[in-house]
Amino acid sequence: MSVFTDILALSDEQKKAQGLTDTPREINQQPMCWKKTVDILQSRQKEIKGFLKKCGIPGGVKTRMVLCGAGTSEFIGHAVEGVLRRGLKVDVDCRATTDVVTYWKNIFIPGRNYTALSFARSGNSPESVGTFECVKKQVKGAKQIAITCNRNGHLAKAAEKDPRNVLAILLPDETNDKSLVMTSSFSSMAVGAMGLCFIDKITQYRQIIDIVAQAGENILANADKLHKLAQHPWERGAFLGSGSLFGTGREGHLKLSEMTEGRVMCRYDSFTGLRHGPQVVIKKNTFVMAFVSMDPYTYRYELDLLKELRSQNKAGCIFVVRPQMTADLKALADDYIETLPGGEKLDDQYRVPCDIIAPQLLGMFKSMALGLKPDNPSQDGVINRVVQGVKIYDINQFKRTGEFKVIAG
Repeated sequence: MSVFTDILALSDEQKKAQGLTDTPREINQQPMCWKKTVDILQSRQKEIKGFLKKCGIPGGVKTRMVLCGAGTSEFIGHAVEGVLRRGLKVDVDCRATTDVVTYWKNIFIPGRNYTALSFARSGNSPESVGTFECVKKQVKGAKQIAITCNRNGHLAKAAEKDPRNVLAILLPDETNDKSLVMTSSFSSMAVGAMGLCFIDKITQYRQIIDIVAQAGENILANADKLHKLAQHPWERGAFLGSGSLFGTGREGHLKLSEMTEGRVMCRYDSFTGLRHGPQVVIKKNTFVMAFVSMDPYTYRYELDLLKELRSQNKAGCIFVVRPQMTADLKALADDYIETLPGGEKLDDQYRVPCDIIAPQLLGMFKSMALGLKPDNPSQDGVINRVVQGVKIYDINQFKRTGEFKVIAG
């Protein structure tokens, strides 16, 4: 038994009282959700392949894929951008929906064949709706793909109305997280997006995701290490990763910030980027969570940075997440989780769904340690499950009349 399994075993009344009705369950269900997501891709293999072909994917010289989302949904894009670029053999660019709705002219260049791939838990946030409408009206010939967890959301319904130009990939219903923070929705949308690279090789992708799920289960089994880390009165946290794992670090920093209501100040960076100024935030009141690469070349840079932090006695704690640990890493780390101790091979670019479980658990435990309720830690309502207070304006209406017409929010 562990602290996490004890939480999962609480009665419904106890969970409700502590704000633990949804978050623990949604963190715990992720490996199962990933496998269900692969099943969905396989069941729609022909349809997805046909739509990608209309988009000029794979390998279209003028094809541009823009990954769109806000907050956690944006960070999915940063985490999978590289694997999609390599796997689909097209130019892939991650752009926040918050940027698209305010300055789309700087993103979409005339003469290119655009596919906007939107990540959306609900598909109803104002920026998601605004980006969809902007691309539809302003980007000639563009196709749109929505990977979403809500079959009743605006993006899912838009695909039903325009199947020629819009494809919605609906994930398992349970990924439509009820908790304020996104957990299984984040990791499952990442699995769905990466699967586009394997639409002709679903069996191979299933084998990869089986290993990812095994790694995720191992992190869940080591939850007590993250519970112990959460009991220290850290004032700051830093999340480090390279390549795809940089995106994992971005999401990790947001999870801890959200779940602690901003009481633990967090940042993210690459190992090499940290030296260029941000290293000043690393103090004795700071823990560092390091998603260390399995690539032997990248690993050398990351090891050098961790050695520097340790030799200068800067960080209060170094916590490492890696499929297999080395003797050097064990000597540098205060604690670690070895996600695949049996030696299974897993490329860094596929680690996003499993590695993010570590910050998710840490955020939940830290939220509890601060007396907050993980299902809804924002006591003053600053953040909401679906963003509030944003109005999206119709640029075409403004061009005609000089007045703004609200189209969403």
